[in-house]
Amino acid sequence: FFSSRRRHTRFRNVTGVQTCALPILDLANIKSITPLGFVQNDAHNTPVPHLYFNAFPATGQKDANGLSYNTMRFPVFAPSDMYISGVITTITSPYTEYSVGAHICGTWWIAFNHLDDVLPELKALANVNGMNKLSNVVIKAGTQIGVASGRAHGFDFRAMDASQPIADRMNPKAFSAGWATAVCGLDWFPSSIATSFYAKLATTYTTNQCGTPGKDISGTASGAWMSESNPGNAFANGERDTFSFVQHNSDPSLAYFSIGTMANFGGLRDITFTFKWSGLGLNNPLPSNVKSGDVACIDNLIPQGPSSGESYPRVYVKYTSAAAGQLEKVIVGIGTIGQCGTGPYSMPATTKTFVRYNIPSSNFRK
Repeated sequence: FFSSRRRHTRFRNVTGVQTCALPILDLANIKSITPLGFVQNDAHNTPVPHLYFNAFPATGQKDANGLSYNTMRFPVFAPSDMYISGVITTITSPYTEYSVGAHICGTWWIAFNHLDDVLPELKALANVNGMNKLSNVVIKAGTQIGVASGRAHGFDFRAMDASQPIADRMNPKAFSAGWATAVCGLDWFPSSIATSFYAKLATTYTTNQCGTPGKDISGTASGAWMSESNPGNAFANGERDTFSFVQHNSDPSLAYFSIGTMANFGGLRDITFTFKWSGLGLNNPLPSNVKSGDVACIDNLIPQGPSSGESYPRVYVKYTSAAAGQLEKVIVGIGTIGQCGTGPYSMPATTKTFVRYNIPSSNFRK
């Protein structure tokens, strides 16, 4: 299965177009794929740069310790020859999961998360060679690299294209390169395989069905925002002190309003909310429609996940732009329960400020 020889032509089809020639799983094993850009206010409070391959619930299977699995376990395969760039473990006693990163061709990189029973050669590399350091180990196309762990939703698949900065991606001052360069990845497969993947996407979008892994839209409130104390590091507290205000990843009629669990304030519950955005001024606007100096008001917050039917206060967002390379900011305010009215709006007394560096995608490499 393994080789140390580097022959990148094996990653190209006869026309010279890069491709992942083989599927990474049997699609019968999953019920859906969550598009890029999902938001959840714990460790994923900023738009997620990977796809979720969602497995079916486990049916009573247990591991060697007698613990029940959450979801079905199934094989995961290499889509092409892969040079391993890192293997890391996540240990949640008494079990271990693996993440595998790899270079596949030119500027293309991929990663898998939530794997178990990975190849012995991968276990030997775990937490040794470090992330993003190419090893001489190659996994051949079609090799089973492990199984979905059964501990999570299924497994994650991340694709990254380092060829150039990508517009409207996460600010690289605060995020690793994997966020700024994230792409769909499904389009790297032959059309017959890609079509079957797209059929599994859980989305109501008719265009951009695979989602967008970040919506830091310059000159607007749209995007991921950092704590004032950590403007250059979204991961200082595991994204839990951040704020996201972006269009929804799978329903084009919705937007996310998500304050991280460590940034919660003013009595608003520490959960991710969505709201149905409107094109009518600054009452429930699309985040990209909130410009510098604007104060928006949102009055129809919908909690993510199960809800007991409680009401939530209206919230306010004020955006202030900044020159390139400087910190722009949003101020988030918590009001009382009730409708916003027609405006104009002013910020309430209870507020919290979040910031981000204004770095246009054309300057990502500077």
